[in-house]
Amino acid sequence: MKKILRAYHGRCSKCKRESITHIPDGRLKSINGSCDPCGRVIRMHRAPQYDKLLAPRSKPKKAEAEAAGGIPVVVDPDYSRFIVKARIIAKQCGYALALHGSAIRDLDVILIPWVEKVDAPVHLVSRISFNTGWLVQRLNGAVAALGEAIADDVSVREHGRLVWTLLAPTHGLATEGPPDPRYIDLSIIPPH
Repeated sequence: MKKILRAYHGRCSKCKRESITHIPDGRLKSINGSCDPCGRVIRMHRAPQYDKLLAPRSKPKKAEAEAAGGIPVVVDPDYSRFIVKARIIAKQCGYALALHGSAIRDLDVILIPWVEKVDAPVHLVSRISFNTGWLVQRLNGAVAALGEAIADDVSVREHGRLVWTLLAPTHGLATEGPPDPRYIDLSIIPPH
């Protein structure tokens, strides 16, 4: 029997951070969850708007993105799941998340410092990698362990922008055929 995952969402009353979790079946209206940063028990309620992000993976359709008039439309469910989780982690670390590009071949994510005190960029990338399952590609082409990002794995681009490449969780797991070609360019505007 196939288990259906349902999304639950809650906000911590102490630190005001959001959390999303998924559990099998999901017939309950609310559950007790925990806040990731501070560990407090929080009440989480059904969030059906996030259920569609758990649909089986499908190939992106270029026509759907073009129909939106050039506005980035994310049609790959794995990219959608990444965006939801990365946005929450970015907010917890003091960053805002923005998308750039078509989101067809790859996903271009920009993280911008949004509050006065923010976490170090390498810490943010490690947390995003660990919580989303996407793997950091090292500059030498090797793949880092889940949640491992080091300052040596970053490319410095125009205006001091820091760029990491994240590979799909299924990269290199294919038993036949080419590896999963999906990747994310994660750009961070460094705090001053």
